[in-house]
Amino acid sequence: MAETHTPLCAHCEQRPVPPSRGTKPRRYCSRSCVQRAYEKRQTEQLLAAAVQQEKERQTRLMVAATVQLERERAEREQLLAAQSAPAVDARGAKSREDATTPGAKSRDDRERPRAKSREDAPSARQPRRVGDFFRDIPAGMKLF
Repeated sequence: MAETHTPLCAHCEQRPVPPSRGTKPRRYCSRSCVQRAYEKRQTEQLLAAAVQQEKERQTRLMVAATVQLERERAEREQLLAAQSAPAVDARGAKSREDATTPGAKSRDDRERPRAKSREDAPSARQPRRVGDFFRDIPAGMKLF
């Protein structure tokens, strides 16, 4: 006598699956197990997506940190190179004393340009109108 084996529910794995009423075999013992299996799949998908996003975020942070460290290293090397070489300005002076004007004892003694008057300040000019922005754009340029 052939013994028939009834499969167990794919979700709870405790109760046997009832016989199929059509051509598609059943996988779950009840509608409740169908719903719980669906919720479990959805949760696993969301969790997998969150893990993937976190891995991508960590990768971006590591790349950004590496780039920043490389920039800082290059800046340190430039500073060390600048400190080891004697400083020479445009006139060929190697020190501050060589670069000062005759008779000036410090940078404060040199002539400084005067500040602009209040009438020359940008706030005293006429404010720009909204239409002025479009007037300054070249004729053939597409905006959108």
